[in-house]
Amino acid sequence: MIKKSKDKARPDGQNEIWEREVDGKQYICERPHYPWKKLERELHVIGYKFEGKLLYGKDVNVMSDDFTREWIDPCLSSKVLVDTFTENPNLYMYACLGRVKNINKIIPILKKIELHKDSNDIPQLKEDFIDLCQCFIDFYSFTFTGYFAYDEMILRFQTLLKKVLGKKLANQYITEFLQAEITKEAIKHNAIGTTEAADRGIYYSSVDPIIFYKEPKVFHETALDQEVLLKFMEKSPENLKEFLGLRSIAPLAVQISEEGQYFESKTFLPMFRLRLEKIKDHFVKNGMMKQDEDIRDLGKEKILQNLEVLQCN
Repeated sequence: MIKKSKDKARPDGQNEIWEREVDGKQYICERPHYPWKKLERELHVIGYKFEGKLLYGKDVNVMSDDFTREWIDPCLSSKVLVDTFTENPNLYMYACLGRVKNINKIIPILKKIELHKDSNDIPQLKEDFIDLCQCFIDFYSFTFTGYFAYDEMILRFQTLLKKVLGKKLANQYITEFLQAEITKEAIKHNAIGTTEAADRGIYYSSVDPIIFYKEPKVFHETALDQEVLLKFMEKSPENLKEFLGLRSIAPLAVQISEEGQYFESKTFLPMFRLRLEKIKDHFVKNGMMKQDEDIRDLGKEKILQNLEVLQCN
């Protein structure tokens, strides 16, 4: 039986959280209306398990259901993660720096692929596909840290600030953290515009890939820090520890979230789409799949097997 609840941290339509027990193990799904294809699920599982190991030093339970939803161990749920990161901000920074390291590893691979992005050569497409699958794993190895925890973290920080500072000062204070460096870089590259990644039917995004990136600042200062800190010390010392924890991680979370959305929708996934489209063209021409089928439904191993067959012909 599935237990459903609402989450105030997310907009309507995305705010349900589902919980269930399978074989005596608890699972949670925070994106129940967000279906994934076989290829994505296979690669996500590897990344999710890596993230669980990184944060908790243990293997975490991950599964998919018949409706392509992804279910994970509750230790990776947004509420548990925000509790964990607020108590131990260094763990959040450690994970975020690992994410930055992975993206800096991905960029040279994308630049290499971009040099021959118009190639239809089977061996080249196979090599690119293998590289992009690893990039996919590396990018989504910090899904819960970078995406799922963000909304809950910011809501909790805003709620705490308003409780102690009042609405006006709280909004002014948190607005100071919203000038993400990646946004400035995106403007330079003319990469600002509607994010199209939500349309999974067109392989993530219809835009042409633009390779750009700007590392987030680990620490963010504002002229309001001293005033805000004094108010917490004077008016709400019992909330001081929670404030200091959230103050350490929330500004970085804003940047990580912005950076992830731009890099995902403008750079990485559009590049993956282009290669998948070319591979699909070969499969359709050789009767390996139909035009109206989604290549991601084949999964990684089947795609590689088909490419092997074509390469040997």
